[in-house]
Amino acid sequence: LAEEYDGQLALNLPQGEEDEQVAGQLTINDVLEDWGKQQRAMEAALNDAKKKNLEKAKEQALREANQIMDRLVNISPQLEAGVSPDELLKEEYLSKPEPDQKASEQKILENADDETVKSAAKILEGVNDMLQHDIDTMSDDTAEEAPEKAEEKPEEKVQEEKASEEPSEEKEESEVSDEKPLNEKVEERPEEKADNTRAFEPLKPSPVQVDDKTRVLDIDVSGLEKQIESEALDDTRLDVDYSDEEKSILSYFVDVHDMKPQIQRTISTLKSKCESDGSIKTGNLTISGPDGCGKTALASKLVQIAQKETGKLMGGAGRITGDSLNSKNLNTLISKVKGGSLMIEKAGGMNYRTAVSLSLLIENDKSGTLFILEDSEKELNKLAAGATKLWNYFTEHISIPEMTLDELVNFGKVYVLECGYSMDDMGILALYDRIGMLQGSDETVCLQDVKDIIDEGISRNKKRSKGFFSHFSARMSDDEGRPMLQEKDIIE
Repeated sequence: LAEEYDGQLALNLPQGEEDEQVAGQLTINDVLEDWGKQQRAMEAALNDAKKKNLEKAKEQALREANQIMDRLVNISPQLEAGVSPDELLKEEYLSKPEPDQKASEQKILENADDETVKSAAKILEGVNDMLQHDIDTMSDDTAEEAPEKAEEKPEEKVQEEKASEEPSEEKEESEVSDEKPLNEKVEERPEEKADNTRAFEPLKPSPVQVDDKTRVLDIDVSGLEKQIESEALDDTRLDVDYSDEEKSILSYFVDVHDMKPQIQRTISTLKSKCESDGSIKTGNLTISGPDGCGKTALASKLVQIAQKETGKLMGGAGRITGDSLNSKNLNTLISKVKGGSLMIEKAGGMNYRTAVSLSLLIENDKSGTLFILEDSEKELNKLAAGATKLWNYFTEHISIPEMTLDELVNFGKVYVLECGYSMDDMGILALYDRIGMLQGSDETVCLQDVKDIIDEGISRNKKRSKGFFSHFSARMSDDEGRPMLQEKDIIE
């Protein structure tokens, strides 16, 4: 009991240390954080242990490397003295160790841990092979030097005698040696290295200067046909304008932008291919462009030009889609167009089996048949990536660009004449308006759209010339008597 300041009696209890109170319950995050700390501590301890083991292994490897170098230094004088490699191996590896040495080695192994033993085993693995390789190297070098020294003096004497007696023959021999063909040197190299015991080391060919006479040896056989084709082509034609006959056949394609270099190059290649009588397998053609841009029409015109200028490609002419080609007998189909041309529309529809079969037929074709693939640029790129062997035979590519308004109208004029009609000035202006409206709809206007406009105009013109009131409607004609399309025929 104790008396307080106000005179009251109260129990006086000794004050101890207050226990730390936990405010509320532990959360999952607290538990995970505590577990993470313990895990990081364990990882740090493991890393330290690994570093220590790695340092021990490095020290052991360095010691073993030094021992190997010491052995090589000791072996080199013995080899020069005439000791054979077999005797050195017997002395080094086949002799039994002394008892004290064996006991010390056994004691080291007993005291070492498992990791140290494993690391040492890995380091020493292959040391015997390395040592044997170096011994063989030294023995080969010493064996080669001995006969060279022994024959050096006789060879010098013979050379001095030849130099004093026949100086002119030396020049002749040097000239002949310089003109030795390359294949003789290549054949001599394996014979020189036949006795070398280090057969597992690849031979490093010495650099050889190749002149024009031996250039053919560096040509890859797979690309031989391409080189023949490239050498056969005459690139000077690219600077030559179209002939009158070519302009007549190409018609509206003559004025299409970016087309002239492509067409000129293709015509030159087709002529070289036709004149080779089937010896050039490449030179076949691919034409890319959107639907209705005139790919098939251009292909037909190019074949017609090649026929007129070379007299070749007079065999059959075929046209088929890539999808239909998958279900056809290729041997039968190719035999029908032998010596002619085969156009494959929608070529991207060919499957892999058809592409491989077609490439084999082209490779074995001796008639000079021309093959033409047509499709959009995207589909042709897929075909090139999936059937590279087939694509290698198609070295000429023409890409038809999106035509301008003037180019489309020019095509319309040509198409009207091909249909046996003509068009007056007001009709041409109406055609400009119709095509301009189609281009303003954010859609690509192709040749087929222009054909549809002309066909509709011809149909209207024919209707006006028939019926009971046909004699009241004036039907205009040009100087050659062809019916003339007017503005009212073109405008909807």
